[in-house]
Amino acid sequence: MEASSKKETAYSLNDNVKLRRSQEEGQVIGVAQYSRGRPSFLVEYVTADGRQTDGWFDEDALSVW
Repeated sequence: MEASSKKETAYSLNDNVKLRRSQEEGQVIGVAQYSRGRPSFLVEYVTADGRQTDGWFDEDALSVW
């Protein structure tokens, strides 16, 4: 079996990101990589109404801030 190489991701742990649709800002606190499919990013952020929360997002749902 061939050794797998770790793929680079668009974002890394502790990167500051913005949710594209809501414009809410947060920090990447987790990264999930899969053998098939795109990586996902766990982002901790404060919602528009002031609640702290986190959620998993695909790369295309995020941007750098």
